[in-house]
Amino acid sequence: MVRVLQRNRAEKLKYTILITVHKYACLRYVQRALENNERFSWGPYSSNDVDKLTSLVGEDGTLLLKMMAANSNDLLVSDVMFSMLELQRGAEAGPPDSVNMHLLPSAPQTEKME
Repeated sequence: MVRVLQRNRAEKLKYTILITVHKYACLRYVQRALENNERFSWGPYSSNDVDKLTSLVGEDGTLLLKMMAANSNDLLVSDVMFSMLELQRGAEAGPPDSVNMHLLPSAPQTEKME
């Protein structure tokens, strides 16, 4: 019984270490993708913003971004990550009218008929 409990603790510790290392790898990938973007600088953004974005994207999203980078290039992934960071910050800023309007598509202008 004691050996079973020790084995379960060891397996739980291995699993915890594996998850921690994997989450750190995802965070590091998102950071590198953002740093490749010419519009990104650490001045207006904090590491907390990048942590929130990484948890939003998750492990599956990071895998998808890696596949996108493998089939296109890293600049595309960098632009996608920066746009997601901007949208996330805009959503936290307040109601939809204060969200970054330049990122949203505009409605076509129509002429009034008299």
